[in-house]
Amino acid sequence: MIRRPPRSTHCISSAASDVYKRQLKVRESKAVGVFVDKLSKHPVSSYEDIANKMEEGNKNRTIGETLMNQTSSRAHTIITVEFKQIDLSGSAKSEKFSMINLVDLAGSEKAGQTGATGDRLKEGCAINKSLTVLGQVISTLADKACGKAKKEVVPYRDSVLTRILQNALGGNSKTIMICALSPSSTNYEETLSTLRYAERAKKIENKAVVNESPQERMIRELKEENEKLRKMLMGMSGTGVRDDPETKRKMEDLQEELNANMSAMQEMQKTWQEKVEEAKKKAEAEGPIARFDKTKPYICNLHEDLQLNGKIVHNIADNQIHVGRKDGNPKPEIVLGGIGIKNNHAVFRRAENGDVYLAPFDTAAAENIFVNGNEIKEAVKLCHNDRVIFGSNVVFLFQYPGREAESKTPPEQEIDWEMAQKEKMNITEKVQKELQEMLQRKRNEESEKKIKEVEAKYMNEKKKTEGEMNKLKYEYEKKLKEFQEKEVTSTAKVVQLEDTKKELEDLKSKLTDMQQAIEQNELEMKLEIENEARLEERRKRNLAEKQQTLLSLGHKIDEAQMLAKDLGRNIRFEPRIITRYPESLHMHPVQVLKECTFDLVIHVVNGEDGTSYMWTEDKFTDRLYMMKDMYNTFVQFGELTLPEKEYDPFWDENEPIFIGMGFYMLKGLAYMIDNPVDICLIGNLYEHTGGKLYMNVVPTDAEGSREIAQEQMPESPQDLINTQMDLLVEIKEIKDLPETCCRDVFCEYKFYLDDNKYETGAVRGRSKNAVFNYAKQHTVAVVTENFLNYLLNDYLCVKVYGYIDTVDIGRPTVLKRAESEKMSQKMKAIQKKSDGGCCIF
Repeated sequence: MIRRPPRSTHCISSAASDVYKRQLKVRESKAVGVFVDKLSKHPVSSYEDIANKMEEGNKNRTIGETLMNQTSSRAHTIITVEFKQIDLSGSAKSEKFSMINLVDLAGSEKAGQTGATGDRLKEGCAINKSLTVLGQVISTLADKACGKAKKEVVPYRDSVLTRILQNALGGNSKTIMICALSPSSTNYEETLSTLRYAERAKKIENKAVVNESPQERMIRELKEENEKLRKMLMGMSGTGVRDDPETKRKMEDLQEELNANMSAMQEMQKTWQEKVEEAKKKAEAEGPIARFDKTKPYICNLHEDLQLNGKIVHNIADNQIHVGRKDGNPKPEIVLGGIGIKNNHAVFRRAENGDVYLAPFDTAAAENIFVNGNEIKEAVKLCHNDRVIFGSNVVFLFQYPGREAESKTPPEQEIDWEMAQKEKMNITEKVQKELQEMLQRKRNEESEKKIKEVEAKYMNEKKKTEGEMNKLKYEYEKKLKEFQEKEVTSTAKVVQLEDTKKELEDLKSKLTDMQQAIEQNELEMKLEIENEARLEERRKRNLAEKQQTLLSLGHKIDEAQMLAKDLGRNIRFEPRIITRYPESLHMHPVQVLKECTFDLVIHVVNGEDGTSYMWTEDKFTDRLYMMKDMYNTFVQFGELTLPEKEYDPFWDENEPIFIGMGFYMLKGLAYMIDNPVDICLIGNLYEHTGGKLYMNVVPTDAEGSREIAQEQMPESPQDLINTQMDLLVEIKEIKDLPETCCRDVFCEYKFYLDDNKYETGAVRGRSKNAVFNYAKQHTVAVVTENFLNYLLNDYLCVKVYGYIDTVDIGRPTVLKRAESEKMSQKMKAIQKKSDGGCCIF
């Protein structure tokens, strides 16, 4: 009889086949493996049924008569018995599968001894070939087991026999080979070959394991471990020392481990249907937000990465849904995090007619809620496809199925995260656009003015030249007429006529030269105008690139501003496109303007220390990451002790702001004449800052006296060469400075080839009119040709700097969440009183 464990059943089937005789094909599939196509399987229920099927297969076996045996096997016979054990434990079911291959190999034959001919000879050849391949397979597997021929491929596919028995030979199996030997001396070679066969087969090593799934194996191991734990608990409870603390602790640990194993085993034994039902019940228990209903209004997220759009969805199904952080009171149904998100941030309300309204929870949160780019102060009605931004970068798209017609967004408009952020910056962009248009108009006017000046200059020269040409032409024609009317009467008259003719030729040559000069001047004027147009176009492209970068940087600036507000820091971040002028301080003003470039910086106004400084884009990005780390610590613990200034991401060294520069013409000094002037300052983007610089450069003698003897005055600039020259630079004052950067003003200049920068003392305090009364003597030991050219053609450039006029309210040392709101309100009040802005346009 077949024994089986309790609560288990067996499914047994058998099959028999003759290799090489039956016209059945051997196939292979990923699910079944190697199998014989169309081979019939017969279910059996006892040993007797198996024996009957084996007998039936034996009767159908192919045999034939040869000289050596009347019932010689003409093919290898394989009888396969499949066992499937099904274990029923509660509602769970596990299966184990095994297969027994009973193989009767036909013996090798020699054609001379068997006398085989015709079909018998072909059968013998097929048997010998399969046995040879079987020997090669066994030899290769034995070598691999001994550590040899590791890379050699086992030739299973060279024979049908080895193909069918692949798993039995080198797979997950146990193999027993019974060798039949002949005692006759005539079969000595066959007997020796068979023994070698068996010796090789003995070296094959297979590691057979039970055919069960990893999950079933884990369940079985958990059951065995649970049984051991139960026995240990029973043994410890029977010792009578349960009151011992150490024993009690061990028993608790064993019981805890047993319970954990039971829970894990129960979870593994659950069917798919049971897991699906549990998931549905869990979703229902989580509340209405978890059950997403596309027929009701909802919000879905918009992300920078388009693949993450719509991954977070919240239904607006209830009459009132709160938005905020997880520790908000009342507890929000929609939990958010990030910069600018308050504990209680906003409320969605649904009216009786189905309209959905969004309102800020309080005035503090109103600054960080935007609908379609507009900041909201009170409840607003939401329409289909409206964009909602909470904080700095939490963006949602409002959807209202059935009310698509109410949408204010054009159907062709592509809605994404970038579009929503650009809407938020819409007001700033408008202001910047108006400012840029104003600057562009002024620059165009300046460019047109320059072109008109050039045209007027050349037109005047052209008129003057044409007047002289007409005068010469008139004289030429007059003399030519007189020459033609005169008669040649004497030698003296002939000489006179020759002189007149020569004068006419000279006049004609002068006319030709003048005509060529006019054409050359027209060509130069055209080239200068074209060059100015190219420079202006290059400046426009450079400015447009910086403006585009400014738009992409706007989101980060908003984040930094929100971080400063939430942390209660009185710090403002203002993006600026500034003009970078050449470093040389003695260039021609036209050359300076032509070589200037535009740069994007972040102007930081620190109201805590009364300082300001400029950050590049890279430096600002690095500081922003540090600010976020500080903010996360503040949100996590509710308070934050500020680090020293050197480690504070909001702080930096105070830097002066460039106000403008003026150019002093040096040409008069080549004639030892001073030229006291008031110079209009050129500021950012070629704008006149409104300030005027009063200065002079005075030639003096060696003792510094302004009175120079008449004999020392040069008749021409060339007389100064190889002489000593003393110059006194006087910077008296600056008037009408911008109000926002008129604190601690100072000037800076360089003289000729001197690498040193000379500075006036800073006028301390706030003053639109800064008086310096600065004077500095410069001595040129030997005037050279280069220095003389410098005086005749170049200018002395004076740059003016100042500091932003801010209110110093002091730097906090410890930030608390409750106090940060008060600090934010204080900052708003201070900013309303201050002028705001910056001297950088």
